[in-house]
Amino acid sequence: MIKLSMNRQNWKMLLLCLTAPLVFTACGGGSGGGGGSSTADTTAPAATPGRMPDTNQTMSYTNTIGEDHDYTINPPSYTDNGNGTVTDNVTGFVWQKQDDGVSKTWADAGTYCDASTLGGYSDWRLPSLIELISIIDNGVHSPSINKTFFPGTISSGYWSSTTYQSIAWSVIFGSGYPSDAYTYFSGYYVRCVRGGQTTPSLTDNGNGTVTDSGTLLTWQQGENPAMTWEAALSNCEGLSLAGSTDWRLPNQKELLSLVYNPSINMTFFPGSSGSNYWSSTTVASSTSFAWRMGYPYDNIKTGSGYVRCVRGGQ
Repeated sequence: MIKLSMNRQNWKMLLLCLTAPLVFTACGGGSGGGGGSSTADTTAPAATPGRMPDTNQTMSYTNTIGEDHDYTINPPSYTDNGNGTVTDNVTGFVWQKQDDGVSKTWADAGTYCDASTLGGYSDWRLPSLIELISIIDNGVHSPSINKTFFPGTISSGYWSSTTYQSIAWSVIFGSGYPSDAYTYFSGYYVRCVRGGQTTPSLTDNGNGTVTDSGTLLTWQQGENPAMTWEAALSNCEGLSLAGSTDWRLPNQKELLSLVYNPSINMTFFPGSSGSNYWSSTTVASSTSFAWRMGYPYDNIKTGSGYVRCVRGGQ
């Protein structure tokens, strides 16, 4: 983990150059499509299905330390396999490079993936919500995805396999956020995936923290009172808990990794408000807003939201 706290712009450029070629846009690698290498990166940590790739938000939107831009954890890295598939070198998942552009019901989406033999493989499936969230690129919008490795992505909803009662979750790639407002019979798009599935594995550490062995993140078990976005950034930066001081406000992907069932696990996080938690990630298409967990999925930064800090992730 790299934290920037002084001379923000100079350190930012140094960081981006040091991480090349992991981040394709790091040192003049072009615009539009976001980060990612075109070949496998042999210096990156071994791929882990639950680990969250970085959001790729490299723009700074405040002088307050702790925003998404200030941390680069698991830089996004992709490999185009040359057979219509793309490997995420952080998670190890293999993705359908380009969808067919045809909207489908949820049932038809599952059938489509199950029947796919793309790249000579027959173990394709509909991705879970957290897996689909992992390929959001918060550095761009319309769509919020790496357009080099996932060309033709529609700024609309893509189905996930995660369900709740009569609702199926999806990801809206126009701005990059999850939505549960669609029934199984709605028409949405499909990007299939193959590889080991992401599952939560939470441990109460008995010291006010909870570790998820899937994402490798350690969470503050309690929560802080509602506050503005910049106050939330400072709150986590100043937190000392369980002998650690490297706490931070989670980025959008990290925060959404707690949404499995599809709400936060109240056994491990008792007394949780359940929604309206700040992330450190600014909405790229409307920079006075930040992403949060709750509905609506963003909030003006001067508004109020709850805070649950995080550390780790690598």
